[in-house]
Amino acid sequence: MDLEVEGEVDDLFMALYHHHRSILRDMNFLSTLGSLFMNINEDDIIPRNNFFNRNRTLNLLGDSWAYANTRFNVAQLSELFFCLQLPATFIISQRGHKTSSEEAFIITLTKIASGKTNVDLTEMFDATTDTFIGRVYSFFLEVLNNKADGIIHGNCLQHLVHLFSAFSDVIKNKLNCCLKV
Repeated sequence: MDLEVEGEVDDLFMALYHHHRSILRDMNFLSTLGSLFMNINEDDIIPRNNFFNRNRTLNLLGDSWAYANTRFNVAQLSELFFCLQLPATFIISQRGHKTSSEEAFIITLTKIASGKTNVDLTEMFDATTDTFIGRVYSFFLEVLNNKADGIIHGNCLQHLVHLFSAFSDVIKNKLNCCLKV
């Protein structure tokens, strides 16, 4: 009985061995075939994939794309980015994921201006996941919030209270001028 089982194992082993050899032969054939079609001459134009980090730096943006997606042209974006005085990179998660401040700036402005979902932005920026876009967006909004020091949230008009009486006088004068005419 052991001889019968041993014979079946040998047959199975030989079948797997021949299958493996045929796969190797097919791979060698395909490799040779591929190299035959990969002859590149001096005049040939080699097709290149798009940038992996598409639309992630101000230098890669075109004015039409920038205006359509952020409502600013590239010069205005550059000036605003410079005025924010951001560090070069941000660590956006506890696991050490990093992003450039320029990338975070562009992604966040695009999301705010266009209202696109994280999935849409994943395709627009060639990001790996929509989670990355979400992390960048939420982290950068927190950075802006901290830079604004309470101006963009909560009782944001509190720092203008001392000017309210002047505002009311200006409004009253404007109304009086309009009524006299």
